[in-house]
Amino acid sequence: MVANDFTPAYSGSAVTITPTSYLGTYAILMQTATNSGDTVAGAIYSQDSVALIVDDALGAHYGLGFPCNNRPASLQGYYKDTLVGGDSIEFIIVLTAWDNVNHGRDTVAYVTKSYGGNVNTYSLINVPITYRIGNLVPDTALIATGILAPNGGNSHIGTQYYLDDLSFNGNVPLGVNDVKDESIKVKVWPNPFADRAILAVTKDVILSDATLEITNVLGQSVRAVKNINTNTIPIERGDLQSGIYFYRLTNNQTLVSTGKLVIE
Repeated sequence: MVANDFTPAYSGSAVTITPTSYLGTYAILMQTATNSGDTVAGAIYSQDSVALIVDDALGAHYGLGFPCNNRPASLQGYYKDTLVGGDSIEFIIVLTAWDNVNHGRDTVAYVTKSYGGNVNTYSLINVPITYRIGNLVPDTALIATGILAPNGGNSHIGTQYYLDDLSFNGNVPLGVNDVKDESIKVKVWPNPFADRAILAVTKDVILSDATLEITNVLGQSVRAVKNINTNTIPIERGDLQSGIYFYRLTNNQTLVSTGKLVIE
């Protein structure tokens, strides 16, 4: 686990410990429940209390969450869910570092990601982490996850979200800034592919000394192509097994694109 424990956003049956786990003895179950007549969506966060989160928003100088002294590439775990009425699940990841010069916290990385659809058996979930500051290592990490209702309304009774074996994975080197130019369009075809695919940068941008890194679902690097100076990049299957992979294309230490590859 990335933290020893998480704190429920609400007391009562919205968040419980369940023996229906992926690994070990227990997992976390978040669900929609009623609390004093209100409908509440189960959620957890890696912080001692909501009061500390409010204090920090008002200008407190301590770091929310738990100590973190590296630059993880992703957060992954195993989950399953039953989603009713358009509900989804959401992850929020915030990595910060104390700035001794300005006496405040810098947000090194900030991620919000939601997922919909029912997952009947425990499955791997991998949340990529996007970095805003390329030359800074965080000292604190805050993670929150839970049930998200559609259109800002109430989540639905019957929605359940199980989560187990959550951990950070991989490493993003210093100097890599993930705040990318959203106008840059990248296309991979075919995808899925059996033997060979082409990654093409479709905007009029010149790649120079670019790097394409491919990782597996565990966040482990399985291939890196460096010194790329063309906007059309062949991806050969080689010795890669069938399955899901993720790519990260950087140009002069700036992120160009990330995406998923499927090898048949």
